[in-house]
Amino acid sequence: MTEYEDQYAAAINFLIRGFAREAVSSKLFMAGLAPEQRTRVREEGFARLRSSAAEFILDAICSVIQSGGKPANARLVAAAIRDTRAVWASNFLPQDRARVIELLADLPKRVPDETALADLAAFMAALEAVN
Repeated sequence: MTEYEDQYAAAINFLIRGFAREAVSSKLFMAGLAPEQRTRVREEGFARLRSSAAEFILDAICSVIQSGGKPANARLVAAAIRDTRAVWASNFLPQDRARVIELLADLPKRVPDETALADLAAFMAALEAVN
């Protein structure tokens, strides 16, 4: 991980932003379906997509921001989460949003970089505003 930390952080930054676009597109797709087209399979798939997004964001925070790597990489990933926070706040399922809030409650203890911490605090505020 240490050898490829910069590339990994750049990839995670890209994926966070790409998945945010996917979340918006999938929500628009589901909203555009006629009631008879909203099948159980589509509804379940949409719910799994939303739940996996919360897991991905948690993984990104743990693997890059809290890993003790380079502060610039933590800032890069935290900025991507901050920039897409409105998407995640509305996209996460209620139980996933509550779980993320609970798991990240002690961020100040685990995030050494002040800029990354401020970006994640903005993310947490957006999640808490939905509850």
